[in-house]
Amino acid sequence: MLHEFILMFLVAIFAGFFGALVGIGGGVVIVPALSLLFHLPIHMAIAASIVSVIATSIAGALSYVDQQITNVRLGMFLEISTTAGALIGALVGVLLHGYVLSLIFGALIFYMAIMSYRTRNVEEHMMEAGGYDTAKSGRISRALMLEGSYHDEALHKDVSYRAMKPIEGSLVSSLAGVGSGLLGIGGGVIKVAAMNSMMGIPMKASVATSKFMIGVTAATSAVVYFIAGGI
Repeated sequence: MLHEFILMFLVAIFAGFFGALVGIGGGVVIVPALSLLFHLPIHMAIAASIVSVIATSIAGALSYVDQQITNVRLGMFLEISTTAGALIGALVGVLLHGYVLSLIFGALIFYMAIMSYRTRNVEEHMMEAGGYDTAKSGRISRALMLEGSYHDEALHKDVSYRAMKPIEGSLVSSLAGVGSGLLGIGGGVIKVAAMNSMMGIPMKASVATSKFMIGVTAATSAVVYFIAGGI
């Protein structure tokens, strides 16, 4: 019993650290750990993950906001569609068989690997092209002022950027919401990839903004699981 508690504690620490580092909430670690290591039914694992994602998101988001890396305006814009997706995902999730959810989760892990491969050179390509602030933004981005800047300590300079393809980004964010509600992952995996590779947002700002959004997304899903008796 004690060794299981210690193992669970270590998994939680790793999930929190990993989630804060890459802006994904940590659910992608917690759900398989609870399901495979502790033999929890996947619906219970997902519900527990959603609650933990809310807590880790708040802690991680505060740090990024304090460093002025988070783009709050962009996060609020994308969260509209993400919240709707989270509600739909949670409603579907409580109805699906655990075996089906496990298959979907496995497919998501495969998707994560592909997106990590595709986005690994985005930062370098954008900087070679003159920086993120040279990207062409549409009328919607300009009207909503979906742009920002922050000081990059590693590069020792200010980084400015303008969001591209806000409608496409919003649609992908809705899918991230579905993934959050369906699988308890927070949706950060999809959000970060979409903001960085599709919308032209620097990786650090993408991670920070995703972390800011995840708590709201997970809270929406948590309400559904609470009503269904999963929490």
